[in-house]
Amino acid sequence: MAEPFSSTTPIGFTNKAEAYRVGAPVLARDLRGAGSWAGDLVRHLYDHCIELDMKAALISAGRTETQLRLLCHGFVNLAKECNAAGPGWKERDDLDVLALIDTQKNDIKARFHYGGALTAATVQYLDCTAPELAGLAVQTVTRSGVPVRAPRPALPFDYRFQIG
Repeated sequence: MAEPFSSTTPIGFTNKAEAYRVGAPVLARDLRGAGSWAGDLVRHLYDHCIELDMKAALISAGRTETQLRLLCHGFVNLAKECNAAGPGWKERDDLDVLALIDTQKNDIKARFHYGGALTAATVQYLDCTAPELAGLAVQTVTRSGVPVRAPRPALPFDYRFQIG
């Protein structure tokens, strides 16, 4: 039996993840002229919503708070643990995005100022991966008996990003 989480529940994780996932494309739309670091804010929102959705799935699959703390923020390890628990996050593009988030601690670089070159997943790739993983997380949470609604659909593509 899983230990009770002191301050986190699957529904809390999925709701917070959805707030980040919905806010990211809206922020991305309004970044024109904001400077070269502005994309970090959007990447941080996407990175964090992906992490929260994976952790919601793991909580629903019976993982304890202690077990989650040992996984920290390693996106590839969280995905492997999710796949061991059953959600089936095996889409190659999504796994590549997760690996890129882990590369050179990109999730941390998106949160804090850093110097030097950055190889990171584009906002567009994150925008594709986040909703797919959210859907799988919601399926896992629902299977565990916790009633949680489906993720909100993404905004129309022409609204989400400034093109041109």
